[in-house]
Amino acid sequence: MNYLDIFFLVVFIIGGIKGYMKGFIIEIFSFVAFFVGLFVAIELTIPVANRFFDSSDYYQLLTVGVFVALFLVAVLLINLAAKVIKKAVDLTFMGFLDNLLGALAGIFKWAFIVSVFFWVFDSIGVHLPSGQSDGSLIFPYIESIGPKTFEWISKVLPFMEDMIDSLKNIGEKGKAVYTFL
Repeated sequence: MNYLDIFFLVVFIIGGIKGYMKGFIIEIFSFVAFFVGLFVAIELTIPVANRFFDSSDYYQLLTVGVFVALFLVAVLLINLAAKVIKKAVDLTFMGFLDNLLGALAGIFKWAFIVSVFFWVFDSIGVHLPSGQSDGSLIFPYIESIGPKTFEWISKVLPFMEDMIDSLKNIGEKGKAVYTFL
């Protein structure tokens, strides 16, 4: 066990505590909200920007603003729905179970986030010192969570891969963005 393992354990403890406090429903909804928000923002950014800001000199900047606004509205609405459902579940005997499963979901969510950061850093050539990663008990398991999750999501929802690629076109006037609809 090395410093990297201690870092992972601290992150997992924080994720578990936050997940327990929020509950499974809110943890899952917030995780799904990210992808739904991304989908909504990608699908609607160009049509909304073209409709309202087509002749603006600040089209690219406004397009980014539209993307962020659409993403945030979608995420906030989904999280609001999750809180309503959570309140109903807390009134039943399943409230405690929701909290326990929330701890597990919180740990997974933070493992996913950490894995994605390591994946991104690795892809741009920023690597951990080999002594740290080789001596870690937890790193070999964490390292693959992000890539495998995205691989699974791409298999279940094949359009997600194209949507992520289409993010490159956001803000480029006249460029078509991938559409699922």
